[in-house]
Amino acid sequence: MEMGPTVAGDDGIPDDLSDDTKPDIDEPFLSLRIEGGPAADRGTALLHLDGDGILLGGITEGGIEAVEKTGGKDVLLARYDKERVREWVKQVGSDQDDILTALARDESGSLYAIGYTFGTLGERSYGNADIFVAKFGADGVPVWL
Repeated sequence: MEMGPTVAGDDGIPDDLSDDTKPDIDEPFLSLRIEGGPAADRGTALLHLDGDGILLGGITEGGIEAVEKTGGKDVLLARYDKERVREWVKQVGSDQDDILTALARDESGSLYAIGYTFGTLGERSYGNADIFVAKFGADGVPVWL
């Protein structure tokens, strides 16, 4: 059987799904808009902020919102409120590829990102690909890398 392209309807769910097979997803997040920069962008982590919205983590190969890329792929963080409005977007990176793989938040609201880099994030590079852990304030401003 040949499969053709599936087109999403106004609700963001493919049109070829019947009502009884559509996923049971929390309605507020069905219409989160697609965003990105001039080059490839990928979401790699998502953190639900307990009624305060979501935090999207990923990588970008271009600048987001006039933020210059630092080289290769950069780490991308974007926070959306519970109404799906983007509050802020941040981008950090080295002169090589930097890949975000997971996100966490502590009780004080600080954000943590973990991933790996082929460059130097922080004080030094140990060669090839190195693990990084970064702390960001609730506003997305880096505290330490």
